[in-house]
Amino acid sequence: PGHSELNPALALPLTHTTTTLSIDQSRKADINIVSCLLSSQSTTTPATTQVFIIMATTVEEPFDIGAKLKQRLETTKVQKDATQTKINALNNELKTLFVKIPKRPRETMTEMDDKINTLEFKRTTNSMDLSDEKLILREIQSIQKMKNVLHAYNAGERQIQEKKGQLTDLRESSKVTSTAILELEAALNKCTLATKLGCTPAELQTVSVDIRSDKIGRVIGKNGATIAQLEATAMVVMDVDSAACKIHLTGSPARLAIAIGELDKISLAQDVSLPVSSELITYLTTKRIRALQHLRDTHSDLQLIDAYRGKNGKTGKDTTNTVSLRGLPDAVANCQADVLTLAASLVSETRVLIGRQSSAILVGKAGSTINRLTEQYQVTIDVTETGDDVFTATVVGLDVTAAMQEIDTLLEDNQNVEESLTVDAIVRNTLLTDAGAPIKALQKKVNAAVKDIGGGVQLSFFNKDETKGNNKSSSSEKKGNYRSPSSSANNILMIKGRRAAVVIAKEMVTAALETIAASLVTITVDPSIVPQIIGKGGETIKKLKKNTTDKKVVINIEVDKVTGRIVIQSQDDVQVQRVQDDIHAIVAKNQVVRIPLAAATGKPMIRELVRSKHQDEINKSVWMGLDNENDAIILRGTREDVDAIAIIVNEFIAENYLQEVEISAEDEPTLLAGGSDSPIQKFQEEYGAELKVIRSRFVIICKGQKEKVEAAVKRLDQFLHGGDGYTVSRVTVTEQALGVVIGKAGSKRAELEKTHEGVHLFIHKSNRITIRGPVDAVEACRIDILRLVSSVKIQQVLKISPEEHAILSKPDTLKRVANGIPVQVTLTQESVKMRGIFADVRDTMGMLREVLTGIYVASVELESSQLSVVRGACRDPSHLQRMKDETNADVKLDLASNSIVISGKRANVKKAKLLVVLFLDFLLPDDFARLEVSRPVQLTIGDASSLADIAAISGATLLLDRDLSAILIQSSDHEKVKKASELLKTRIEDAEKKVFVVTFTATEQWLIPLIIGKGGIQVNSLRLDTGCNIDINKAERSVTVTSEDMAQVGKAKELLEKMIDDARRQVAFVELPQESIAAFVGRNGTHIKAFAAEHTVEVERLRKSPTKLKITGEEESVKAAKVAMQAWIDVWEMKQAGKTIAIDKPSIPVVLGKNGSVIMSLQKEYGCKVEINREELTLTVRGGTEESRDKAIEKINQIVSEDKERHSANKRERTNGSGSDDGDEKQENGTAKTESATAGPAKTEPTKNGTSSNGRPQKPDQAPANFPTMEVKKDRTNEFARRPVGLTIVEKEASKPKKKRNRNKNRHRDISDDSTLQVGSSAGRSLFNLLVSETSANPDHETNHESSAVSKTTGTVSLMVSNEEQWDSSTVSSAAIDSSDPDEHAGGAKPYIKSASGFTVRV
Repeated sequence: PGHSELNPALALPLTHTTTTLSIDQSRKADINIVSCLLSSQSTTTPATTQVFIIMATTVEEPFDIGAKLKQRLETTKVQKDATQTKINALNNELKTLFVKIPKRPRETMTEMDDKINTLEFKRTTNSMDLSDEKLILREIQSIQKMKNVLHAYNAGERQIQEKKGQLTDLRESSKVTSTAILELEAALNKCTLATKLGCTPAELQTVSVDIRSDKIGRVIGKNGATIAQLEATAMVVMDVDSAACKIHLTGSPARLAIAIGELDKISLAQDVSLPVSSELITYLTTKRIRALQHLRDTHSDLQLIDAYRGKNGKTGKDTTNTVSLRGLPDAVANCQADVLTLAASLVSETRVLIGRQSSAILVGKAGSTINRLTEQYQVTIDVTETGDDVFTATVVGLDVTAAMQEIDTLLEDNQNVEESLTVDAIVRNTLLTDAGAPIKALQKKVNAAVKDIGGGVQLSFFNKDETKGNNKSSSSEKKGNYRSPSSSANNILMIKGRRAAVVIAKEMVTAALETIAASLVTITVDPSIVPQIIGKGGETIKKLKKNTTDKKVVINIEVDKVTGRIVIQSQDDVQVQRVQDDIHAIVAKNQVVRIPLAAATGKPMIRELVRSKHQDEINKSVWMGLDNENDAIILRGTREDVDAIAIIVNEFIAENYLQEVEISAEDEPTLLAGGSDSPIQKFQEEYGAELKVIRSRFVIICKGQKEKVEAAVKRLDQFLHGGDGYTVSRVTVTEQALGVVIGKAGSKRAELEKTHEGVHLFIHKSNRITIRGPVDAVEACRIDILRLVSSVKIQQVLKISPEEHAILSKPDTLKRVANGIPVQVTLTQESVKMRGIFADVRDTMGMLREVLTGIYVASVELESSQLSVVRGACRDPSHLQRMKDETNADVKLDLASNSIVISGKRANVKKAKLLVVLFLDFLLPDDFARLEVSRPVQLTIGDASSLADIAAISGATLLLDRDLSAILIQSSDHEKVKKASELLKTRIEDAEKKVFVVTFTATEQWLIPLIIGKGGIQVNSLRLDTGCNIDINKAERSVTVTSEDMAQVGKAKELLEKMIDDARRQVAFVELPQESIAAFVGRNGTHIKAFAAEHTVEVERLRKSPTKLKITGEEESVKAAKVAMQAWIDVWEMKQAGKTIAIDKPSIPVVLGKNGSVIMSLQKEYGCKVEINREELTLTVRGGTEESRDKAIEKINQIVSEDKERHSANKRERTNGSGSDDGDEKQENGTAKTESATAGPAKTEPTKNGTSSNGRPQKPDQAPANFPTMEVKKDRTNEFARRPVGLTIVEKEASKPKKKRNRNKNRHRDISDDSTLQVGSSAGRSLFNLLVSETSANPDHETNHESSAVSKTTGTVSLMVSNEEQWDSSTVSSAAIDSSDPDEHAGGAKPYIKSASGFTVRV
C-alpha cells in the first residue's frame, strides 16, 4: 500500500489491484517477508487501501523471520558498501584526471590550422630576412605545440566523461540499495517489536483511544513512570498525542484490551486530597516507617496514595498537610477510612533534653541511634531546640511506650558526666610520679572493670585555686586521714565518662585514694618556719627526701608556704618517721612569735628597732622580720629566746608608737610655715608627740606614746580636713586678685582674720587661699573673698616666639581663640596680653596654648576633703586608665594643685572631662552637681559676678565650664550644693526668657550679611530700636538677642523675624545645568545682564556653587524672574536634546576634517551642533529637528564608511605592488646568504600635519587596528642582521678626537663625506650607489643634521645613521614617503630617508 512497486531487492511486482501470487516452496522466505512488509505499511496507509491476499504453499517447518531479515539486511549493506567503494575509487580517478589534464587552449583546432597555413603561406610567398623567417617558424612550432596540448586535453576530457557516467550509475544503484535498507530495517523493527510484545508481526495492531486533556499527565506519570508501568504490564507500546488528546496503542488484540481497561481506570479515577495533622504527615513520610507502604499494599487497586507536607511559598511555613488518593470512588472511600483510623490511633509523647550532649546521644553518630529506634518501634522522633541549650524530643507512633522506655534508658546510661574528687597535692604528686605510671595503672584497672558496662573512663587532674590558710604554728600530726573535698590547698581529680561507668569508677578511685591517704603524715607549722625546712636552694628538704635505706622507695614531701602545711608520703614507714623527727627538730629550733603593729607602720617600726640600743641583743638571740600582709613583727628562734625578745620589743613599741597621716602638697607648707610658731611645732609641744614630715611620700609620721600619738593625729586631721566644728575651705584666684586679698603689707588679710574670729588664712604660691577655722567664720570669710575677687579684672601676659607670632597673626586666629569669651586680647611682637575676669582669662589661655602647641589642658579642682577620697580611689590606676583608653587624652591626679588635670586634643579633653565629672559624681554623689547651660544664657548667668552672688548665698563653689557647656557646683556639704542648684536653676529659667536665638542652615547662610547690613547698619539699627544686645556668630550661623527687659527681647524677635521673612521672599535661587552656564551668562556677561535688566532684579553666581544663581529684588520681580529663568532652562534643554552614537578613535579626525572643515560644514548644512567626546569615544548631535539630527548622523556614518573603504582599497594596491617587487628581489638575490630575517611589510609613516601618505589624518604615535595601513610602531632594533648583505658604514676614527668618540656614539651624522665603503658585495655597493647617486654627484653639499633628508634647495641627500647601524637590502621599500617636513620627528632622528632615485631607505 502506498507504493507503485515492491522493493527491487525482492523482485516482486506490487500494484494497487488485487493480485494473486503463486510462489513455490523454495520462496517461502519471500512470503513471510512480504507479509511483514505489508503489515508494517498498513499502519501508515489511508483507510481506502485494498487488502492483499497472498496465496502460498504451506510452510511445513518453523521459520525465523527476524534472522532472515537480519541476513538480508546485512547482505544489502554489504552490497551498498561495495558500491560506495567503487564510487570512492572513481572519485579518486577523476581527481587524478583533473590534475593531469592540460589547460585547454583558447583556440580551436581549426583556428590553429588556419594560423599555421597563413604563416606558412606568408613564409613561402614573401621575401624576408632570415631572422623574420625564424620568428615565423618559431611561431608555427609554438602553434603546433598548442595543437598537441589540445589533442591531450580532448583525450583527457573523454576519459573524464566516461568516469562521470560510471559514477552516476553507481550513485543511482546506491540510492536504490539505501531505500531497500530502510524498508528492511522497518520490517526488522516490527519483527523485534512483535517479539518484545509476545506476538507475531501479523498480530500487531494499532488503535487510538481518546482521552481528556487533564488526564494525559496522569497517564504519563512523573518522569513517564505510569505509562512505562502500563506498557510493561499490558505488553503494549503507547504513544501519547497531546495535541489531539489521543493515545495510540500497538500490540496484540488481547493485550490492547488490557491496556484500554487500565486507561479507562485512569480516566474514571477520582482525586481526593484528605487534610491531615502534621503528626500523621510526619509519620507517613518518615523513612523506615512502613505505614505508607502498608496502605499502598492494602489498597493496591488505587493508582495513587501519597502524603504531602504543605508549604507557604512566601514564608516557607507549613500550611495544609494532605494525603492524596486517586482511584475509583469505592476504593478511595475505603482507603480514606483507613487513613482517618490511622490518624486517630497515633500517640505522642515528649522528653526535655538539657544540653547538646543529650540530644547528640539520642541522635547518635550520623543519626544511627534515632534511625534504629524509628525502624525498630515504627515511631517518629523529632528533636528540636526549644531554648538556650534546651531540646525537646517528640515521639509519635501507634505505640510509643517501648520507644520512650528505651530513650530514657539510653539517655541515662550514655550521658557523659564528670565526677570530681578533691585530693591533697601530695596525693596528686604520688599518682603522677614516674611519668604518671600510678594514675595510668589506676585508669587501666578501672577501664577493665567497666568495659562491659559503659565504655572507658578518663582520669585527669586540674589545679584548683588554693585558699589561704591561717593555721597557727603547731606540730599536730594526722595519719591515715583522707582530706575532705572542702579542705583548702587541694587538687581535683576528674573522672569523665558515661554515667554507668563513672559510678563504678568513682568507687574504685575513692578506694585507691584512701589507700594512698592512709600512708600520709601531716604536720602543720608556722609559714615563717617553711624557709628553714626547705633550706637554702632546697638543700634541707632534699636531705629529708633522701632515702637512706632503699633508694627505690620514693619519699614525697609537699610543703605549702602559705599555710605551713607539710604532708609526707612513702611506702617505707621507717623513713616517714625519720622525716617527722627531723622536721620536729627544725621546728623546735625555730619557734615563732608575732607582735602586731598599727597599719602601715611596719617598716618605720623596724627601722626604729634597728637604730635602737636593742639591735645587738635582738640579732644575737633571734631572727626578726616583718609580716607586711598582717602588719606584724616576726620573731623566730628558740622558745626561751623568742619570749625574752618579745618582751623587749613590746616595751619598745609602747614607748615608740608610730602612726602615719597623709597630707597634700599644699598641706606641707601650711604645716611648716612660721618656723618655731608653725602649726606642726605647736602640735608637738601641745601633745608631746614627735611629728615628722616625709616630703617624698606626702605623709607625717607621729611617734611617741600611743595615747599622745592618737591625740596628735586627731588634731592634725581636724586641722587638715576639718571636723568637730572646724572646717577647711580653699579659693583659687589669680596673682592680681591675690594681691587684692592680701592688701598693702598684708592689711586686707589681717582685716579678714580679725573680722572673722578664729580664721587662719594661708596664701599658697599656686595662688590658692586656704581658709581654716570655725565653720561659720570660714564660710563668711570665703564669701567675702569671693565677692572681693569676682569683679577684679586681671591681666596675664604670655611670651611668644617669632614663629608663634606668625601663627597668631593669621586672620581670625585670635578671634577664634577668644570664641565669644569676654576677654580683651592684645598681640604684640613678643607677647600676648589678656585682660578680663580670672575664669575668662584662664579659659582664653587654654585656647591660646592649644593653638600654639596643639595640646589643650583643662582641670577639675577639688576641695581638701574631696581630694583625700579621690586620692584613695586613684590608688587603683584602672579608673584613670579607662578614661585615657576611651578618650585618648591624658588624665592624672595633681596633688600640688588639688585637681585632676586633663590634656590632649580639645575634643578628646572634652570627652575625658565629662568622664571625670561622672567619676566624681559617683565617688561624691552629694558633693557635686552639674547644670547644663546653653551658650546664649552663658553670657548672662555665667559671668563671675552672678556666680559669686550664688556662691555667697549658698556657700558652695560655682564654676562656668565652657568645655562642658555647664556650671559645676561643688561643696563638701551636700545642703550647700542643693541650695546652689536650686538658685541656679531659677536664674537659668529667668535668663532663658530674656534670650532669643535664630540659627540658620548652611543653605541660608546668605541671610547673615543681610541682617548685618553694609557696615553693620542693619544690626546697629536693630540694637538702637530695641535696646537689646545682638550678637552674630558667623561660624555657628546664629543670631543671639539678649536683654534684661523681656518686652525688648519680644520686639527684637518680631523685627528680626520680619526682616528674615522679607529677605526670603525677595531672594530666590535657581540651579542651572553645568553645560548651560556659558550660554546663559553670554559673552562678557551680556545675556545675564540683559536678563537682570529685563526683570528689574540682580542676578549673581555663587562662588561656592557656580551652577547656582541668586536672584535678588522685589518679591513679584523675583518670582517672575525665577519663572522666566526656568522657562529658559526648559527651552535650552529641549534644544540641546541630541542623539549619541559610538565612534572609533581613528574616525574622529575624519569627521573633524582639516582645521574642523568637515564638522563645520555638517553643522551648517543640518543646523545642528556636533560634539565629540574623545574620552568616551562618543559623537552627539544636538539641536535642530529630529529629522535634521537623523540626517546628520546618517551623513557622518557615510563619511566614516567611505574612509574605511578607501583604506581597504589602498591596502590591496600596496599588497599587489609589494608582492611583485618582493618576487623580483628574490630572483635577483636568490643566491645571497644573509644573517637576518626577512623584513616585514613596509608601514605607512606619519608625515606633515600628522597625515599619512594617502592624506588621511593620523597621530604620529598611534595607528588603530581598523586602519590596515596605519600600523603601530614597534621596536625593530633586533629585526635586522648585525652584519647584513650589502654594505657597512665605517667611520674614520682618526677624524675625531678620542675623548669625543664614545660621547657622540649614538648621534646621527651625514655619512656622505666621512664614511667609506669597506665591505659588502658588488651588488650591494651598486644598489647603494644607485640610491645615493645624487649625493655622490654633489660632493660639496652641506650637511645639516636637523634639516630634511632631501635638501629643498639643492636636492642632495643627507643620510643620517649611527656608527653601529648598517644597511641591508631588506631595508629598501618601494613605498616612497615624503620626509621633507623638518618637524616630522623630534630630536632630528628620521626613520626613513628618500633618495633621488625615488626609493625610501630605512635607517
